[in-house]
Amino acid sequence: MVAFCTAQVPEVDTASGRPYIVSECIQSPTLDQAVRRHGPLSGSDLHRLAVGTITALAAVHRAGVVHRDLKPSNVLLSPKGRA
Repeated sequence: MVAFCTAQVPEVDTASGRPYIVSECIQSPTLDQAVRRHGPLSGSDLHRLAVGTITALAAVHRAGVVHRDLKPSNVLLSPKGRA
């Protein structure tokens, strides 16, 4: 289980008659929402976002998690507005 940069998955059942995955619900604005509300990022805010996004992708890849659709509406920001 990856504890960094991903939603937690506390339970999975693939053996029963109805397979399921339980994942953590993350209440956070997306990058798309933040840009629509506050405009494009620039300067140090943009740099922090880029570094945070690259760090998250590296952690996800190291954990063997496959992401399918990296786009602003799928990037969740921390309460401080960072990826």
